[in-house]
Amino acid sequence: MFDKHQNEHPICARTLSEGQLLDEISWFEARLNAIGGNGDCAYEKALARSYEQAVSSHRERLASLRRVNN
Repeated sequence: MFDKHQNEHPICARTLSEGQLLDEISWFEARLNAIGGNGDCAYEKALARSYEQAVSSHRERLASLRRVNN
């Protein structure tokens, strides 16, 4: 879903507004809370890692967007 290539090539990444990034961060964090952070099985652990990476990526993009807009 969110891979290293996307983070290295932001031109190829989809463009999201600040509000959309915040909404998606909230969604991913809610899913993480629902599965208990690390999860109980391999699938949930992998899903949690994926969500954590997505949150990190979105936060970086949000910070970058805010720097550009300020």
